[in-house]
Amino acid sequence: MLRRYDVYKEISINSIVIYFVGILLFGIVYFVSGITGLILQSDMTGVSPFWPASGVSFFILIHYGLKYWPGILLGMALVAWYEDIPQFISLISACAGTLEAIIPILILRHLGFDQKLHSIRDVLLFTSIAVIAGPVISASVGTITVSHFNPESTIKLENIWLLWWIGNSMGILVIAAFLLSLKTSKHHFENFKSYLELFVIILIAIAISFSALMTDSQHPSILILYLALPFVSYAAYRYNLFGTTATILVIFLTIVFVRQFLDPALFSQRSLGDIFQIIAFLWITTFTGISISAAVAGLKDNVELAFLAHHDPLTELANRRVLEQRINRVIESKAHQSSKNSLIFIDLDYLKQINDQYGHQMGDEVLVVLADLIRQHLRMRDTVCRYGGDEYVILLENCTLDEATIIAQKLLNTVRSHHFSAFDKTFNVTVSIGLTLLNNYDSLLMAMSAADKALYKAKSAGRDQFQIQ
Repeated sequence: MLRRYDVYKEISINSIVIYFVGILLFGIVYFVSGITGLILQSDMTGVSPFWPASGVSFFILIHYGLKYWPGILLGMALVAWYEDIPQFISLISACAGTLEAIIPILILRHLGFDQKLHSIRDVLLFTSIAVIAGPVISASVGTITVSHFNPESTIKLENIWLLWWIGNSMGILVIAAFLLSLKTSKHHFENFKSYLELFVIILIAIAISFSALMTDSQHPSILILYLALPFVSYAAYRYNLFGTTATILVIFLTIVFVRQFLDPALFSQRSLGDIFQIIAFLWITTFTGISISAAVAGLKDNVELAFLAHHDPLTELANRRVLEQRINRVIESKAHQSSKNSLIFIDLDYLKQINDQYGHQMGDEVLVVLADLIRQHLRMRDTVCRYGGDEYVILLENCTLDEATIIAQKLLNTVRSHHFSAFDKTFNVTVSIGLTLLNNYDSLLMAMSAADKALYKAKSAGRDQFQIQ
């Protein structure tokens, strides 16, 4: 009993340590992202048009759990210490940022939100609740705080509110979506060419954003940014959520770099309306890209489901339903009696012994390899399916029984000569085959029964052979 108590105590201590380390790491990441956002702080309003910390907070709390909310307080306290912000103001901002993340997350969980963002429904939920509604809390609290502690400000409160809302909204839209793509989505990089392609898109995004910032005239700079839209859309189509958010994130990092290291006079000439338009464009572009990636991912999921509805998930052969439909089609066709069609019933010998000796995983591998070996000897118009656990059926259209026996013999030889390896051992397998001429029967049940009888004769005669019924 005492030993069990010690084990529970050790587990509890480890959990507490992990929890506080998680809060510490969260706070540090929040601090770094907060300082990054302050680099873009507007000289006119004192508000950043892009606040990455909001995206970090949303991601951490929705993916790892709401219990890590104190990390926001710690991160904001570090930002206040680094930037010499009054602690009372930082506490208010941290509380608002916490509510900004927690309330939308609770609503999204209640509505069955999927973090993969693979459907338009999830994108709309994420955008409307987390990206649009959530930042209303922090923007409202922040604006009230600014009006109270800085009443001499000449900037309209609605402009401060709007810029605050845009900054937090963009932070969630870009950063949270990017981090979710890293943790929940599959990235489609088939080869080096795929990496190179995305790298080129990112370089183009850097060039476009740099050119927009360096243009002296205001309106052409915004028009230049529109050149990024087709590249973001292509990245969304080609690389899903990761491609979209990575490209947009690079644009923002370019803005941060330019703002930090180039002449500040280039930015002081920007009007508040110009800043609104640029950020609004990036917001719309990001939303468009995320929507495209969700539509493409949803389409791929539907295609995969349609494939699985007609194929065996292990061997990717046609399933029993497809085979029976095609056999019925052949039997019901007018040319059924005139054309010759054959049926082959294959059964893997001693699959149970393979599973018992080498494990079920090896047994599955044998089934997959056997499916590939069968495909090698078939024509394009032939249909092969996995009919049962270790059974395969082949429909040979326009194939006489003599031609079918040649195929059956080739299959026997190919399977018999193939070597499998497991646990440093090599072994071989065999199959038993039953053949019948489909033209002799007027129903699926009769044809399959005849092929099954031929298979039974092959097994009774010693296996590793074919018989005809």
